Amino acid sequence: MEALNDAGEEYGVHIAVGDRVALARALAVVPVGTLTATQVAAALATRRLRPPPAGYAAAVVAKAKSFGTADTLQDVLLAYRQHAIDALSAEFGGKTRGREESLRNNLRTYLTSHAHVEARTGRGQTDIYIQELDALIEVKVWTDRSTYDGGVEELARYIHTSRPAVAFMVVFGDRVPLPAIAASHREPIAEILGLEGLQVPVIVVPFEVDAPSKALRRGRSRSRSGR
Repeated sequence: MEALNDAGEEYGVHIAVGDRVALARALAVVPVGTLTATQVAAALATRRLRPPPAGYAAAVVAKAKSFGTADTLQDVLLAYRQHAIDALSAEFGGKTRGREESLRNNLRTYLTSHAHVEARTGRGQTDIYIQELDALIEVKVWTDRSTYDGGVEELARYIHTSRPAVAFMVVFGDRVPLPAIAASHREPIAEILGLEGLQVPVIVVPFEVDAPSKALRRGRSRSRSGR
């Protein structure tokens, strides 16, 4: 999507969002390293779009390859996970219930500033949609397995209706007790769900119940006192 957008601005090619999404999906099945201008032109012809100016298809390929080393959305979400544990444990550790909206807004703000895309609220109460990446992110707070399973069903419905290119689920909880879907607080991806034809990583953010800095001070205090 970014390659199509950037090349379009450079060559004055204006393609409707729906067609851009369809083109991005068609081209995404081709490894970036082997993508050619001929394949881009063929994808445009399949959509029955107006032939673009000379050089446009080659520009799409060049820009797609230049993005090959950029962080993926999953990379950004995993970086957010560590940021949230470090920066938000004092505020949310042991106090996540009923705070889905605050956590969703925090993640949305982080994505907007770190992924250089516009992340906006989707149709549900806790989902985030990034149009430029055609990506859906469902945000949940862990309470129990049944609530989690309900969130998975809700996400599956969103995917069925919206047909995003990629989807993720971000689950906030505590390190102790750890959400049951996570084998260890050190494993950022608890599981990968197969939903409506998509592989959906589930990223668990386990807050420290005591803020890391407070826990460290207590540990030092115990060491000095010999306890």
